[in-house]
Amino acid sequence: GGRNLMYYILQAATAIILILAANTAFAGAPIMAAKLATEGYIPRIFALRGDRLVFHNGILLLCAGAIALVVIFHASVHSLIPLYAVGVFLAFTIAQAGMVVRWNTLKPQGYKANALVNGIGSTVTGIVTIVIASTKFMTGAWLVLIAIPLLVLLFKKIKKHYSDISHQLSSQNQAPYYVVKNHILIPMSSLSKPALNALEFAKSMSNEDTDITIVHVSSNPETAEKLRNKLKEKQISFELVVVESPYRELIGPFVNYIDNLEKELKPGEVITVIVPEFVTHTWWHYLLHNQTGFLLRTVLLLKKNTIVASVPYHLKGM
Repeated sequence: GGRNLMYYILQAATAIILILAANTAFAGAPIMAAKLATEGYIPRIFALRGDRLVFHNGILLLCAGAIALVVIFHASVHSLIPLYAVGVFLAFTIAQAGMVVRWNTLKPQGYKANALVNGIGSTVTGIVTIVIASTKFMTGAWLVLIAIPLLVLLFKKIKKHYSDISHQLSSQNQAPYYVVKNHILIPMSSLSKPALNALEFAKSMSNEDTDITIVHVSSNPETAEKLRNKLKEKQISFELVVVESPYRELIGPFVNYIDNLEKELKPGEVITVIVPEFVTHTWWHYLLHNQTGFLLRTVLLLKKNTIVASVPYHLKGM
């Protein structure tokens, strides 16, 4: 009983209102995120348009947030409504208050009447916000009241980060960067084609202010001796340094070797690590091999006086 024509009309009207409300969020939030990203308050990736000329990263983030809320609150409308109501009326309050400030700042013709209308609107929606926040606090409104100040704090931190980065990267009043000596290191397990490519690249960089060293991390004296003989056979006369690794680790001992070398660097001296790597024909072949080169590059990029260059050797399709 009770499910007459008016019931279905009410249900349909409610559904249409909620669809419009959801659509408004997806239409407006990505644009707002793009504005914030342009000003530096959120990651700049949200200011990029996709191939369909929409701010797709903002849409995806909003979609992920909506899915998370539906899952956390078990899709209960009664639990989600307080969050929606507080968020909506708070936005109305801030927007109308902002319009009052705008009218009083620009002072166009008839601005007092407009400011009065927006002032009344801001007051009314502000009262509604307080009422909903206080009466529905324990049923979910607390989440919005905590999340918004935390988000504002996060936005300010991001803005400060971008400002600091911009100041540090500015070329004004910066002394020129001179390299007086370049110590080139080539990590090498064996004399493979990628290793020979890396050696040729190192030769192209060599001059009187450059020295080239082959570094072999060894847990077995036989492999070190084998590499030494191969280098002699190919008449490669660069210095070979063997770094002992009793626990069969590769990256750790190599980074320790660089740390010790860095301690002896004079002003203007740098270390360049040329990493020989092979590139597989397909992406899934890549998964079949260890990622020593990638891990080494990632670790070395964190070091201040070390430059990293990758010399790829592309394998043919098989």
